Amino acid sequence: MDITGLPLILFLLLPGFLTINVAFLVGTFRRLSAFHGSAWSLLVSFILIGITYPTYVFLVSPPLGQGSWPGLFQILVDPSVVPVYVWIMLYVAALFFGVVFGVAERKGYVHRLFLRLGIDLGRHRDIWSSQFRDAQNVRVYLKDGSLLSG
Repeated sequence: MDITGLPLILFLLLPGFLTINVAFLVGTFRRLSAFHGSAWSLLVSFILIGITYPTYVFLVSPPLGQGSWPGLFQILVDPSVVPVYVWIMLYVAALFFGVVFGVAERKGYVHRLFLRLGIDLGRHRDIWSSQFRDAQNVRVYLKDGSLLSG
C-alpha cells in the first residue's frame, strides 16, 4: 500500500473501528472476525460521515461567493479535500457514539430495542444445551451401536 491510500483509510475505516472498539471496551466485549470487523467499521464510518459532514456544513457554511464544500462523492475519491475540522469532528463523534452505544448496551437498552424490532441478540446455546438443560444424565447411542452416557 502506498501513502496515497492512507487518507482514505483514515477517513473511511478508522472512525468506525474506533467506535466499535470503544463500544466493546465500555459495553460487552465481542470478538469479531477480520471480515466482520472491517464490514462493521465501514458501515459505522458511513453512518458517522452521514451525521458529521452535513452537521459541519450546516454549522460552518462558507461565505457566499467563496465556493462550496466538496460533495460526499468527491470526498470518497479524494479525502484530502476534507477540512481539518471535519476530521476532528468525525473522530470526536466516533468516540462519543462508541461510549454512548457501549453504555446503552451494558444497561440493556440495545437488546430491548432490537427485541422490539424482532431481532434477538441474546446468546443462543447450541441444540444440545437447549435439549438437555434439565437432564441429569444423557444417553447417546452411536451408529456403531455403542452407548455414551454422562
